[in-house]
Amino acid sequence: MKNWNSSKKDGKIKGKLVGSEIFTGKINLRIESAEDYTQVDRFCVHLKTIDKLKISSFSWSESKGLIIVISLKDAVPLGEKLRQMPLVEQVYKRKKDIAVVLDTAFPATETPVVSEYEGVAAA
Repeated sequence: MKNWNSSKKDGKIKGKLVGSEIFTGKINLRIESAEDYTQVDRFCVHLKTIDKLKISSFSWSESKGLIIVISLKDAVPLGEKLRQMPLVEQVYKRKKDIAVVLDTAFPATETPVVSEYEGVAAA
């Protein structure tokens, strides 16, 4: 079985980094290293803030993973826009698709993960 989600796990970028190139028309965003649906949903909320961008469809396959098909009415520096989003770690071109590597770091919380047990002092 092909592992479609391996680019972040092995630390190697499999494609050309997308810089300030201008994109227009129909584009496939290949979402990599997504933790769950909630993270993808938050990414889509940020994606909808890009002017002239419309989300056309979602698809999933075992070989490619999650693909979000978008369309851009006007020319947009898509790589720059995507990298400005808080959930995006990296953006690169992978064959005909734009691969978006989402950040899977655990978010900071106010509640400590490890706390003192009753009767045991913290070190």
